[in-house]
Amino acid sequence: MKIFFLSFLCLIFSACSWQSALSFGLAKSDEEILASKAKDELDKKLDKCEKLQDSIACREIGANFLYHKDYEKAKHYYKLSCQYNFYASCANLGQIYEQGLDGVVDKERALAYYKLGCANMNGESCYNEAILLRDNTKIEPNEVKLLLAKSCKYSYDKACTMLRKLNK
Repeated sequence: MKIFFLSFLCLIFSACSWQSALSFGLAKSDEEILASKAKDELDKKLDKCEKLQDSIACREIGANFLYHKDYEKAKHYYKLSCQYNFYASCANLGQIYEQGLDGVVDKERALAYYKLGCANMNGESCYNEAILLRDNTKIEPNEVKLLLAKSCKYSYDKACTMLRKLNK
């Protein structure tokens, strides 16, 4: 009876789960276990990114923060990844600036990151550069086609499709 009463009090007067109430806090729920594992994994990636300059770990952290809509942290880790020569992150960083996900649209900064990624053979960056220039400046159609061709050469299929449509 005492166990039932303590469990009941825990449920009513606190935010503990029913699993915690029945186990008196000794066992963790599935959600708590998953949250703990996710935090441990993030901590490992943070170490790899910051201490070992692991560009892929930085990109994964950036993607995690982007998913959780923490755009300032996403920008920080995408920028590190881009600096550590993972140029797909330059495209991601450019998109944050171009779309103003952090509250400030900065197309010039976006263009700079797209150019950096494109210069280092990232097809998505070349594609994004072509579209940004096409939509926001007076660029010659042939220049757009050249950037799309470059993007296609770097295996970005979306650019290949658009290039075929433009050449019809």
